Amino acid sequence: MATTTRQLPTLPEETTASIKTFLKHFYTISDNQELNNEWVNYYTEEATLIMGISVAKGLKEIGTLRESMWKTVVSRQHSVEKVFVGCVEGEEEVEISIFGRVMYRLRGGGDEEGSEWSATGRLVKRRVVEGEEEGKLWKWREYRVFLRGEMVVL
Repeated sequence: MATTTRQLPTLPEETTASIKTFLKHFYTISDNQELNNEWVNYYTEEATLIMGISVAKGLKEIGTLRESMWKTVVSRQHSVEKVFVGCVEGEEEVEISIFGRVMYRLRGGGDEEGSEWSATGRLVKRRVVEGEEEGKLWKWREYRVFLRGEMVVL
């Protein structure tokens, strides 16, 4: 039986840089409880978000899930350690896997705690018009976070 080896997809440098910028901004906003609307804007209108066992479809449900993510924590700080490209569909659709760590402090006091996390997602470029500015920005079409143990603070 023959074995085939498929080469991992690579991205143009400009695309890689724009995805790095997207992820940096996304997790910075994710760590700020006051920026719920901005965080939701990182998703397409038809997006699916899976956070542990919670599933949200569409921006309204994603917003509700986002608000619930802050019920048990006072603060959190994400760090992204590795990003892998899994599939490239032209220049405007990319599937990625992410590995990172989050530090958080629970409501009710206590010491800061940390945990590893991973996620997979499908990013798509969408046309965006803001004032007189127009362009294409990355947005999550699908985003799934895998939680360790009982941690639900992502």
